[in-house]
Amino acid sequence: MKHKTVIFLAIGLAIMGVMLYFIGIDQVIDALKLANFWFILLAILIQFFIFLSVCTSVEYSK
Repeated sequence: MKHKTVIFLAIGLAIMGVMLYFIGIDQVIDALKLANFWFILLAILIQFFIFLSVCTSVEYSK
């Protein structure tokens, strides 16, 4: 991974950490328990493919 990818990944993880700090992990877990499993799985798969496309586009743009 290049530096730009690592920086954006770190920023995204930091934002998620701040959100979890303010909202609370308990409320996030409760919301996940109420949510539809297939929608959660779909969201994770979409996010994974977006991450892959961004990583590959950054590498090919050189």
